[in-house]
Amino acid sequence: GARIRPARREEAARWAKARVESVAGFTGAIDPDLWAETLEWSAGFEPEARSALTGLGVRLGGGGHHQLVHFLVRHLRPKVVLETGVAAGWTSQAILSALARNGNGTLYSSDFPYFRLDDPEQYVGCLVDEALRPGWHLGLHGDRT
Repeated sequence: GARIRPARREEAARWAKARVESVAGFTGAIDPDLWAETLEWSAGFEPEARSALTGLGVRLGGGGHHQLVHFLVRHLRPKVVLETGVAAGWTSQAILSALARNGNGTLYSSDFPYFRLDDPEQYVGCLVDEALRPGWHLGLHGDRT
C-alpha cells in the first residue's frame, strides 16, 4: 500500500490531530444509552477473555477496539458483517454478541492462522462463545481465498 512520504507525515499528523475525537464523545453523541450498554457488555467479556487467553500460554495479539465495533454493530444493525483478521476473536465476539442482541445477522470472517504455532487453527477465534458460532462463517485460508 501507499505510505505517507516523510515530508508529508507532519502535515498528516496535524490534519489528524485537528479532527480527532474521543470514542466516548463520538458514541455518546450518537447514542449514550447504547454506549453505556456496550461498556456493560465489555465489562463482562474482557475479564473472561483475559482469563481464557492466560490459560492458553501463547500470545495471540490484542483486541483492537472491540467496544467500538460492538457499539457500531448494535447501532447500525447490519444483516451481514465481513471481518478480515480474527486472531483470538475479540472483535469476532464483539460483532457476534451485537448481532445476537440485535436479533439477526451473520458474520463472515477470514484469517490465516499463526504459522509459528503448533496446530494454529485451534487458536483462531478461541474467544468466540460456542452459542454464537452458528451465525459465524470462518475461513482459514487467507483473504484471497
